[in-house]
Amino acid sequence: MRIQTWKLNFTRAKPMTWGRAILGGLPFLLYPLVAYEIFYLPGLERYRRPFQCAFYDCRRPVMSDGGIALYQPWFGLFYLFILGMLVVAWRKGWPRWSSPILGFALLGMVELGIYFFPSGLIGGFVVIAILLSYICMLVILARRDPLGAVLAGLPLFPMFMWLLSLDGVKGMDYEVVTFYLAGLVMFLAVLAALRLGRLDQGLLSLMSGIVLVGIFVSYGTTYLSNMPVPPPPSLAKLLGAILGSALLMLLYTLPVWASLAWQNRKR
Repeated sequence: MRIQTWKLNFTRAKPMTWGRAILGGLPFLLYPLVAYEIFYLPGLERYRRPFQCAFYDCRRPVMSDGGIALYQPWFGLFYLFILGMLVVAWRKGWPRWSSPILGFALLGMVELGIYFFPSGLIGGFVVIAILLSYICMLVILARRDPLGAVLAGLPLFPMFMWLLSLDGVKGMDYEVVTFYLAGLVMFLAVLAALRLGRLDQGLLSLMSGIVLVGIFVSYGTTYLSNMPVPPPPSLAKLLGAILGSALLMLLYTLPVWASLAWQNRKR
């Protein structure tokens, strides 16, 4: 009987309309702008300085990567958008498409905690407290909507983890293009998951996107490492990095599966 209940939970369809599915996936498409301006893309570098002079202070140096001088304005605009979407989601009764919005809201708190407390005991406590809040959110969401809980976890892992990993890649071109690709792929994966509405099909869509982007990220960190003396790259290390990412994703979403198992055990 428990196996039948699990199967019903796993395959129950709650498809969203195209418009609502796009709303849920849109933050993934916009998030790369927070980390890297569009003018960091190959071929657009010559427009970066005029753009900075038009909207920022020309006396500031142009950062060689996603520096704070260009990071703060996009950060504020993006999270104002997230705040507005939270208000809409609250008025609509927190539908499934709002799950990634909740995830990005807590990710913003993580980034602010890292920015204001880059080191020290207080900073560590702040980041740990926010991460525990993230886990609590996953558990609460999993009780009412397992697919929504998985969607809520995506902003922190893998998106933010990919951003940190790509910081270890040599050169800006591969780093920026890969992260923009990650945003596009996750937008399409979340769009498909929300449109399909079933947990099994949604997980297949999301994991396909995560594995695809993970291959590019792992290739960059393995073969294009910016370490002073990088270890010799090999296919085994590349495959190990990809497998490690998949295992981390499984571990990160463990509260979702634990909550699902507990619900079915009670039934």
